[in-house]
Amino acid sequence: TVLLNPRDSSPSQRLGSNRIDQENMTTDPGGGVPRVALEWFVLEAISSDVEMAQFSNVCELWRKIMIDTLVGRRCSGSPLLLTSFVRKLISLGENNNSNNGNDNKNKDGGTSFDEAFCLAWFAPEGLIQTWISPDDDSDGDDDDDDYGAGFMALATRAAQTYLFDDPMDSAKPKQPKALANNNKPQPNANAVLVTEEWRGFQSPADIFRHFGYTPAFLRSLIETLPYSNERDALLANEFQAYTTNAAVRGATIARADGYCFCHDGDDDSNNNDKNNSSQIANLRDKAQRQLYNEQEESDTERPGLFDIMHLEESKLAMRRSTRRKQKLRRSVLPRVLVSQQNHYDKGDEAADSPKKPTPPMSVQFLNGSRDHAVTMVTPLLDCGPQATPITLFCVAIATEDGCFLSGLHHKFELGHLYPEEALFEATEQSPICVATEDWDQGAIDSAMAQAFDAADDRQQGSVSSDDSTSRHTENSSCNCIFQHVQEKNSQLDTDPDSIARGTLGPGSWHVYTTIVYGEQYRIRVDGVEEPVTLSSISTTLDHNPMLDGLTLGSDHNFGVSLCCGQGSPGGQGAIAEVAVFRGALSPRDIETLEKRLMKKHCIPPLPTNFREQNDYGRRAQMLFCQGTGGPVPLHYLARNRRVAWKQHDPVSGKPRKVGKIGARRSNDSSDW
Repeated sequence: TVLLNPRDSSPSQRLGSNRIDQENMTTDPGGGVPRVALEWFVLEAISSDVEMAQFSNVCELWRKIMIDTLVGRRCSGSPLLLTSFVRKLISLGENNNSNNGNDNKNKDGGTSFDEAFCLAWFAPEGLIQTWISPDDDSDGDDDDDDYGAGFMALATRAAQTYLFDDPMDSAKPKQPKALANNNKPQPNANAVLVTEEWRGFQSPADIFRHFGYTPAFLRSLIETLPYSNERDALLANEFQAYTTNAAVRGATIARADGYCFCHDGDDDSNNNDKNNSSQIANLRDKAQRQLYNEQEESDTERPGLFDIMHLEESKLAMRRSTRRKQKLRRSVLPRVLVSQQNHYDKGDEAADSPKKPTPPMSVQFLNGSRDHAVTMVTPLLDCGPQATPITLFCVAIATEDGCFLSGLHHKFELGHLYPEEALFEATEQSPICVATEDWDQGAIDSAMAQAFDAADDRQQGSVSSDDSTSRHTENSSCNCIFQHVQEKNSQLDTDPDSIARGTLGPGSWHVYTTIVYGEQYRIRVDGVEEPVTLSSISTTLDHNPMLDGLTLGSDHNFGVSLCCGQGSPGGQGAIAEVAVFRGALSPRDIETLEKRLMKKHCIPPLPTNFREQNDYGRRAQMLFCQGTGGPVPLHYLARNRRVAWKQHDPVSGKPRKVGKIGARRSNDSSDW
């Protein structure tokens, strides 16, 4: 009754006014229900996390009974996210008692088939943003300078600037010009916003709040669990950077491929410059006093000059390294932009709200100068490669064929791929697809061992994300948490073993949901189930698709990217949010998350005739490109981006300027 009437004014109205004061009966305002019935309800009747959250929010006594039941019975037989979270923390507490305080790592590769937990969740609020100038070459490139000539110039500048610049004014030494301003330059008119890394959720509250759990309930639940280091960290809401826990067990960081933590050591150049500045000032002051007190230069001044030259040489090397890093950033960091301008119509709530919600940021997988596509990758999953069932949510847009995401080293693709007709392939209008490949036992064992070795290295501190001494050069290997992530273009491309095709083509923002469950595939778009056509290409009897990590913005070997670059008007897709779960979430949980994501990202519900619109829109594109495709109503042709008089960027929603009417086959005007 509580679950069927969640909007009633009070628990007593939902349960009736009769009170029964007997053994095993509740006596609070939500009374009238035997305790044993509530315990059975928690263990056997609740089938979704949304229902579990509603139960926990009825009253304090129900919440206490629920916590006691979950902890005391170990949530047996309940494959929910919350119950899996509780079982994991109980296991860590028991291991902590048996191992004298040493928690075991998140080895979930052997979890039961029905276990459910979050592998990764990347939301817009986790984007670490920075400004870069995509065409800024004013600082030059010291890599091509002759080092010998550069060193002689250093020696001359050191002697003139620091030893012979106002030697009589030794009491107030001047600060070197190169160190006068260490502040980062303000973005100019051509600067673009890019992301250095995408940090995923770590806190249990960030995960469970989407299903209706309150922070107070989660804290009460965690406090009743056995002691472990992770339990204390969750209570304190303190997490080490980029680490996983019982709530998120796969990955909590994604970076541009080719831009791992080894490049972050160059960020210390500003601090080193400050330290060098102080040393240079002291040495210069000492040398100037020596020159003022002595008539002739002697060997006593030489060490000061040589030290200054050495520091200048260090500064030059750091500047060269910083310029190389800036060049790399311009080449591989993806752009950040607003998802869209068309706000979600909230209906009756719009009148009560003074202003409409602002769409969050999204990642467009083009580099700063928009001349080529880029991709982002996570490290190997901390919990090892995970077998199906896998539930995946992706808020994204593709303007033509492209891959939203895939596995790290193997196919687990979601995107507009593998067209069912040759015409759709020619016009880049393929339907939404899910493609996977089978893993043999050798690949599973190897990936599992590699993931656990990487987790061991991180726990022991031998591979640190904060190691500023690491340098990622052509002659040295990666020494951070991305060390097991190979370059995307070095991996072999293989045909998928299974392809599940929907019907919806690219062109708009959507919330894509897919559930891969053994040989069963489900695809949903904006909460609507897609008719799926499954093509099984595998010749093996066992179907073992697995997920070992995430590649965002392309397939696993960077063969099919989401964006084109090269100034192309198409192929400029973007991703706003990605959530991946191990396990098949319940239908109610899936629907709840879809509605929340649609509201958050201002995505309107699909119209009733969306399949007709989708079919005519794809055929209009075929008619323009190939001259075939069957009869198409004129208003669908008139809305095509090739001829529309009023155009908007499909990714950002910003209006596009149409230069003139009547030009044909031009990039900046209409084809009318």
